[in-house]
Amino acid sequence: MNYKAPLDAIRSVTQAESLLVAANADSLRRLLSHAFLNVPYYHDLFLEMGVVGDGEVDPSRYPSLPILTKGAIRANSTRMTSADIRGRRSYVDSTGGSSGEPLEVLKDRFYDGWRIATSIYHCEEMVGLDYFKSRKLFFGNPRRISPRGAKRRSSEMFTNSVFLSQMILTESAMMGHLNRWNSFRPDIVHAFSEALYELAKLVERKGLEVRSPKAIITAGSVLDEDFREKIEAVFGCRVYDFYGAVEAGAIAGECGSGSMHLFSFETHVELLERGGLGDAREVVITPLHNYAMPLIRYAIGDTAASRGSGCSCGSVLPTIGKVMGRTIDYLRREDGTLVLGSYFTPLFSVESIEGFQIIQED
Repeated sequence: MNYKAPLDAIRSVTQAESLLVAANADSLRRLLSHAFLNVPYYHDLFLEMGVVGDGEVDPSRYPSLPILTKGAIRANSTRMTSADIRGRRSYVDSTGGSSGEPLEVLKDRFYDGWRIATSIYHCEEMVGLDYFKSRKLFFGNPRRISPRGAKRRSSEMFTNSVFLSQMILTESAMMGHLNRWNSFRPDIVHAFSEALYELAKLVERKGLEVRSPKAIITAGSVLDEDFREKIEAVFGCRVYDFYGAVEAGAIAGECGSGSMHLFSFETHVELLERGGLGDAREVVITPLHNYAMPLIRYAIGDTAASRGSGCSCGSVLPTIGKVMGRTIDYLRREDGTLVLGSYFTPLFSVESIEGFQIIQED
């Protein structure tokens, strides 16, 4: 997949606020035009909402479009698929189902190029580390982060990375992860904050020594400040938060000054006032580079504090306040094994099941 062209574009448009604003507007216009011409759901919706004039989409009418919900995506998934899907090298991706309702979306390799480029940009420009020279340790879902066997070993060698599972954490598995951590000596660790918190508690309880990386990047759910303090204290390095979603890609990332910056070259973000939220705002997003199945004005299910002013780091990227939304919980078995909640999603991913809930009683 081609991440170099998107990365060059990102570095170019982040040189000045005017360039960034123009790039966001142009990407949104292109996506809306594609959706009208190629996606039946949006073709009909845009005509109904008066978004089209003289056969062309009017981007100024974008705020009048209805909010897209998970229910609407499920009900219209076929009609939301682009007509040119066969030429897009598309694939199906599924959310973890933290709400009990997993969501499947189509993505394409063009989207993947922008997703990877955004991660590289965050690492190099905001965390301050060379992405390609740094040794990277990834904790994640083994079904999503890497192939198996020889393909995994090849992928790890090519990307200077190691991939470990955070789905089921027995004490034995965690000890194995820590041994691999120390032998690999990563510069950067990527993981859910919940998994790192459990590892940190084990390190403290057993008095283990763990080599400190240069940075830890957490994602997947809201980073609790207690978790941040524990992880930083035990592993001896700075934690940087990264805000994104499986269905939507990268949304924001933390800089060295502690601000969360919106990746407006990757995702168009609105913070909408809603009754009952107080000072918080509903997060509504449009991923700008997934043409296989556009999600336009999608309510991701999170809330956030309104945008702050500028940031002392000097970035032209706009900032967002504290994100309040998804949490990712582990279930604890009687033997102490921790099982990530999203482990159960594939077990219930059949057409006859609309949602599920797992309750653990003390």
